[in-house]
Amino acid sequence: MTHFSSEDAGSVLESCARVVFAEAGLPAPVLQAAIATGAAEFIAKVDFCWPSYRVIAEADGMAKYDDPRRARDQIMRDTRLRDAGYKVVHFTERIVRDS
Repeated sequence: MTHFSSEDAGSVLESCARVVFAEAGLPAPVLQAAIATGAAEFIAKVDFCWPSYRVIAEADGMAKYDDPRRARDQIMRDTRLRDAGYKVVHFTERIVRDS
């Protein structure tokens, strides 16, 4: 499956998730996609994006939620992405492992 490897994968969890996505029949996502508003204002870099579906998926380690400030920043970031017209889905290692 070397055709499936990518230097753009941000973590082992992201690589494992791509296998699950492929096995589920999903189209290949854009990895580490930069998302901007229509005015080209940068919002965020995201783990996975399916631009034609306006869907973003984020692979989450649990450490980010140990810090209330980081958790709040994540919620604000997601709000900006949703305001730009994207559906945002988060998943953890456990979800990928149990798939």
